[in-house]
Amino acid sequence: MQTRIPGSLVPLVEKVHRFTRGFLALDRPARAALSLGKRVRRKMIQSWHRFRGFDAGPLPTGGETDEAFQFPAMRPTKSWSRAVRRTLVAGWFSIGEDGGCGATLGDLEARDIACDWLTQSGHDFDVASISQFPGGVDWRIVPPADYDSLLLVCGPFMPGHPQIRGLIDRFSHCQLWGLNLSILDADHEQQFVLLVERDGPSHSCPDFAFLSAGRRIPLVGVLRVHPQSEYGSRALHPIADQAIDELLQCYHIARIDIDTRLLSNPLGLGSPGEIEAIISRCDLVVTTRLHGMVYALKNGIPALVIDPIAGGGKVLAQAQTVEWPVVFTADTLEPAKLKRALEYCLTPAVRSSARQCGRRARRSADRIRTRFLTALDRLNLPSQSMQRVV
Repeated sequence: MQTRIPGSLVPLVEKVHRFTRGFLALDRPARAALSLGKRVRRKMIQSWHRFRGFDAGPLPTGGETDEAFQFPAMRPTKSWSRAVRRTLVAGWFSIGEDGGCGATLGDLEARDIACDWLTQSGHDFDVASISQFPGGVDWRIVPPADYDSLLLVCGPFMPGHPQIRGLIDRFSHCQLWGLNLSILDADHEQQFVLLVERDGPSHSCPDFAFLSAGRRIPLVGVLRVHPQSEYGSRALHPIADQAIDELLQCYHIARIDIDTRLLSNPLGLGSPGEIEAIISRCDLVVTTRLHGMVYALKNGIPALVIDPIAGGGKVLAQAQTVEWPVVFTADTLEPAKLKRALEYCLTPAVRSSARQCGRRARRSADRIRTRFLTALDRLNLPSQSMQRVV
């Protein structure tokens, strides 16, 4: 016996239909996503055909065509007294990591895409989120009666997981929808009214993260020197380190801490080439290490340099030698000046200056090679005086 669509859902179905037809017209980060959009749309259409609430009429004939195929006419066959009120969007971002799983980059991107699609369809919704992902609701507290549908987004569908089971049971009166899910058991498909599986026993489609906006933020490498007792009371490493942490907390950046030590490297980097490979891919380097500055400028990466020694030590001396201007000493730090320096270092003009500084320093260092070889030749002559290379 075939189930029927509630009459109050017809406007929603029509909106989803229109959205699906216009899916390929959406602005994409790359033209290469064209074929992906077609596949996802076909997948959505196929899933809507399996929606247990529709009485599908005959396929339309003549006039209207589409790259894949059109929805058949959807007709209400039974009225429903209660109107659809709200959808609760949930996923691994709705529960903590104590269950052995946790939200990943892909989970959050798929969540945002699902919310965008619901917004385009004119559908009201809330997102169930744990406190680490602000802006949502706690599914354990909100009244279940406020929702008529539960949309699970991304990741493996694990109905046996205690928290997932608790979520489904709490909203058992809701229609269960699924987007971008991995279905591990064919029997699990029967629990859904609407399902677009990422992969399963019989269907698969591209992950929704391919459609993410790809918001790029600066990658900032942080290289901090270990405490240097040889400088005595002039060593102000804690002050310099705290200033770096407070500065970077003010900006939406991707931070990576890089250590140049090889014998006990926390990132497992075991060669100079591995460390330089990471530095060369940063947009900015913030450093209290001399070689943090050197390898940044060598690769054309702007460096915000802080000498942790009061009055300046070897870091300041090297910056002045290669004529790199963005340098501070730990005893003269001012938050406002550090912010201006960081924003300045992220401009294209400063990146060009960093490349020029690196090339200039390289040419100057290469001249030392000639002088050094000349000095070695002179050592063969009988002389007791010291040979100064530079």
